[in-house]
Amino acid sequence: MRLIALPTPKPFGRHPTSRGRSAFPQLQGVYLVECGTHAVFDAGFWPCSTSERVGGFRLLRSICRGMLVL
Repeated sequence: MRLIALPTPKPFGRHPTSRGRSAFPQLQGVYLVECGTHAVFDAGFWPCSTSERVGGFRLLRSICRGMLVL
């Protein structure tokens, strides 16, 4: 796992909770991973308000002919 410091949390947003907003900015990661070796073909990181479905459609650019997608 790699941790990075973000210069400003504003673009990523914070999840609302019962006591207000979350303590840390939230970032959503969507990965395209090969099943056998767990090799990461592509990854995208977006604000937490972006749905996983939108992120998944953005990763379609990395799928090539002959790849089996589950």
